[in-house]
Amino acid sequence: GPGGTAQTRGAIRQHRADLFLLLLYMAVCATILLRVSVEETRYLCPDSRYYMEAATSLKNGYGFYIRDLYAPGVSLTTVDRIPFTAWPVGYPVLIYLMSEVTALDVFWAGKAVNLLFIGLTFLLIRRIHGQYSYVIASVYGAFTILEVSSYTWSESVFMFGLLCFVYAATKIYTDQNRNKHILWLLLASVFMFLIRYIGIVAVGAMVLASARYWHRKEYKTSKQLMYALLTLCLIIGVYLFRNYILAGHPTGIVRLTKEMESPAEIALMA
Repeated sequence: GPGGTAQTRGAIRQHRADLFLLLLYMAVCATILLRVSVEETRYLCPDSRYYMEAATSLKNGYGFYIRDLYAPGVSLTTVDRIPFTAWPVGYPVLIYLMSEVTALDVFWAGKAVNLLFIGLTFLLIRRIHGQYSYVIASVYGAFTILEVSSYTWSESVFMFGLLCFVYAATKIYTDQNRNKHILWLLLASVFMFLIRYIGIVAVGAMVLASARYWHRKEYKTSKQLMYALLTLCLIIGVYLFRNYILAGHPTGIVRLTKEMESPAEIALMA
């Protein structure tokens, strides 16, 4: 019947979209691997080396320690090691786990982590956009995204967490099964913070969402979001307090100094 024919056409279009999405992912991976192989720096910078060093320290049983950020030429010894607090531990942990599971060295494990999370992002885009997923995912062919994904940086992983956060927030708005999606929202928020400190913006977003549902007189959803927010704040607070105990600063190092812009100037630029 007409309904069956429409379903068949839809299945064919989805199959074709999936093929295009897979080909796009393979092309992105091949491009990144080629860039890494031919670039003299191998897309490593000081930040990349510190991520790799933290992962290596984990593999060697030292824990979350690296060389002094301000003495990069110093060898990694028990005297010179400092806690890894300038960035969250999430990305080096992922590199460490990838290295353990695949037997890749830390360098290639870092690149593999980026490619893995690009693939997970593509799968989430497929879930959101279906037949148009390859069109949306083609943004990963942009130079800037290829560039940051080639470096051993946490941006590709953070972008996946950010997309998960937005997707969960959208499902809370449109789906009746809100408890599950609020849990996913909390997990995505914790994930983002553990990858990059800027993930703390999830706190502000959850405050606004809770206030919005309260304004709409959907008090149950508002309270559930507030409980998730309090849990998130507790996790972030414990983590930052741990950093303060270890390094004397919540995020490991002083981010603003007298030589830099003032907070007011930064706010104005933002």
